[in-house]
Amino acid sequence: MLTITIGCGNNKPKGRRVVISSSFEDLKKTIEEKIESPEHWWSPMVWKDDLRSGTNWQSAAGVVLDVDYKKPRPSFPSKELFDRVTSTTWPVSLKHLTPHGFRLIVMFSENCTDADLYK
Repeated sequence: MLTITIGCGNNKPKGRRVVISSSFEDLKKTIEEKIESPEHWWSPMVWKDDLRSGTNWQSAAGVVLDVDYKKPRPSFPSKELFDRVTSTTWPVSLKHLTPHGFRLIVMFSENCTDADLYK
């Protein structure tokens, strides 16, 4: 089982923990069902009191690489770049488009609770 955090509001660091199986299909299904709008966010990390903050970090279920800009840019070819990057054999667990680019996700078989190891 893996634990991730889901929240709503770009400036709202408070989320809630969601426990999923360690299958990538379950992660994908959870993201598709729970992330209903661009204001929703998810993270493979878990924090004390579910408050997103570096000092509150407790564990991570994986690593996410965000390839994007803060604001949409017409010159940023996110869909074309996404297609090119994801057509390779990169060892990613899941990949998806976002409003400002895309994400490449590598999930662990269990949550990592060692902050030094995770860094």
